[in-house]
Amino acid sequence: MSLFSEDKVEFKTAIVRFFAFVMFVSVTLISYAREGTDPFYQYANFYLSPRPNASWVQPGETLILRPCPVENGRVPEYSILRSHLIGNLSGEISGDWERASDGVTSLFTRRSEFEIGETVEVNVELEIGGSRQDASWTFTIRPIDNSKMSQIVTRVADRNNPVSFRSEMTSQIGDTTIVDPGEEIRQVYDLPADLPDYTVYETPNASSENLYIAPFGVDRSYFFHLVLNSTNAVQFYDQLGYYAQYWVPMDDVERIVAYSPANDPDDYLVYDTTFTLLETISPGNEFPANDHELQILPNGHVLILGHDYRYFDISNLVAGGQLEVLFYGVVIQELSEPNGEGNRNVLFQWKSLDDTTSIRLTDAIGGVDYTESYADYMHANSLDLADDGNYVISCRHLSQLIKISSTTGEVMWRMGKAGKQNDFTFINDPVEFSGQHYARQLDDGNWLFFDNGTYDSKGYARAVEYTLDEDSITAELVWQYDHGQEFRSYSRGSTQRLENGNTLIAWGDPGRAEYPLATEVNASGQIVWEIFFQSDIAKTLLYQVHRSKLNISADKPMLHWEMVDEDHFRLIFAKFGDDDVQQYVVSAATPALPLFIPIDTTDATSLIVEKSQFSVDNIVLMVQALYEDGSMSDTSNWVTVNLLSLDAGDSGVEQIAHPGSWVDLKTWPNPFNESATVHFNLHERNSICIDVFNSLGRRVYRDNVGVLAPGKHTIPILAHNWASGVYLLRIANESGSTQCRRIVLVR
Repeated sequence: MSLFSEDKVEFKTAIVRFFAFVMFVSVTLISYAREGTDPFYQYANFYLSPRPNASWVQPGETLILRPCPVENGRVPEYSILRSHLIGNLSGEISGDWERASDGVTSLFTRRSEFEIGETVEVNVELEIGGSRQDASWTFTIRPIDNSKMSQIVTRVADRNNPVSFRSEMTSQIGDTTIVDPGEEIRQVYDLPADLPDYTVYETPNASSENLYIAPFGVDRSYFFHLVLNSTNAVQFYDQLGYYAQYWVPMDDVERIVAYSPANDPDDYLVYDTTFTLLETISPGNEFPANDHELQILPNGHVLILGHDYRYFDISNLVAGGQLEVLFYGVVIQELSEPNGEGNRNVLFQWKSLDDTTSIRLTDAIGGVDYTESYADYMHANSLDLADDGNYVISCRHLSQLIKISSTTGEVMWRMGKAGKQNDFTFINDPVEFSGQHYARQLDDGNWLFFDNGTYDSKGYARAVEYTLDEDSITAELVWQYDHGQEFRSYSRGSTQRLENGNTLIAWGDPGRAEYPLATEVNASGQIVWEIFFQSDIAKTLLYQVHRSKLNISADKPMLHWEMVDEDHFRLIFAKFGDDDVQQYVVSAATPALPLFIPIDTTDATSLIVEKSQFSVDNIVLMVQALYEDGSMSDTSNWVTVNLLSLDAGDSGVEQIAHPGSWVDLKTWPNPFNESATVHFNLHERNSICIDVFNSLGRRVYRDNVGVLAPGKHTIPILAHNWASGVYLLRIANESGSTQCRRIVLVR
């Protein structure tokens, strides 16, 4: 009996020890998994930003906290009881947690910025579903301030040599009637001389929707935003003085979005269908914009791409790698709808350089020379919201699509067998897509994008459509269209599935001037529409092209000008979309006293002006539309013409910089609400005066700034009691030289 009892005790002890050992091993493994190479998983119950243990966090970055959804896909009810933030340099950091407009995301607003290079520890106590939970994490602020970052960051230029193309291209035209390309398109408006000529091949089966297209010169000598109507005539144009390839209509929200590097910082411009600027949008948390993607979602949120710059030592990763290489990382953000102050909050943020395990620094298969001092290792060129609520980015230099969890921020999969760490098995596609652009999920769940064929020796330019099975991790090619297997596109490009079932393709940079820049094909691969551009200035390129129901009906005329010869210049203008205009009234003023006096009227949309009729060196011009009842439209934009220093061939397109001038001048923001800041760079010591005039020529503001040293300066302007409208800002020096900028006040 005693032996039996002792055996029973030993057996029980062994059982207890066994279960204790199992529990110990389980806890250890879980702990190791959560605290391994990716520390984000340490807090799998929360979405946190900045990411735990992140480095190179922006000094002004907003903290984001959101519990992960539970089984029903909803974020559980929660409240923040208390929090404590402390920096090893700045000490205790005060601020407030506030609920974002989506009702589930909490944002921490600091009362002061983090210190450069400091490590911050965050402790938050929450109540979730009646129980207490803690979220604790640390991150480090980047060691370089904004002024130094702006000095070291330069835009990445495409450095690969263009691929070779055959001299002739074979196009398969469907059994449909082709409109004679020799027929001249009947234009609605007079057009700028620099706008390249174009030819359209068309069948009755082509879409009748408007075409938004932004052609530009390969040498960047000209840039245009165009809208072509159903007869392929120019319905709208804007001639630009800067690299602005992004020009996208968004029918769901009735907005038109363009990218502008002319502002500081670079940002996206959002217009309505009257071409009124409603909003400028740039990434939150001080990140610069990536000029490839902004989407306005039906709920008013915004998806946007940004850049993140950090130094890495890759001397031990690749042959010839340097000790200090500036990497261009990718930032994904989802922004809220504007709050009462017109600002958008960051609801989600993902930074590629926070996780160099899922996407390694050396994963680029093209477009990067790892022996250089900088590396654009991903080159994200599109961002889309998948139907499961997660994000999918297209990365040209990786030759892959990558899916990012909107719940946790982890990389869910990488798709592209030409690239590294590919997760998918491909079906019915012997070609490896590479250098691709503009990935979009279709209504049926398939993915459509443009395959440039840049980095695969067997690749070629084509539009491709895949069906993805994310359970079995397979990608099946179900449709494609190409212009011949030797037709490649070095860069750029887009695809769009139209309502009539056709597919619109932008070929980007197809290598030869005689190749089409955009093609529309039906489901059988028959060409139903195609456009060619011809320019005497430089070969024309195209980033994207879009069909849209949106018509631009401008609320005021737009004015451009160009030199004709040494004695004449030409004004080009139109109030786009307005068929009731009887005439246009052209008025002129001097920069010293912008009181406009009419100088001519015309029923055309251009006017040749003789310079000798003016006795001043500079004139300011504007245009108004005149109607049958005698009423007039609002004034156009103002243009300034220097009658002495311009030669034939010059144009009135405003450039970002003004070399040779005594001052470089810009304002930010523009348009503005209550206040704006004048930014200017003096080339030499000077006495400065700043004036602002309204559209009637009356001065509404003066600031005798005084003598300033050479260099950069900023002067704030407060628009007290000013009415909404267009104003002329003039900066003058002691010798009487001036520069002017048009500024817009929107209340």
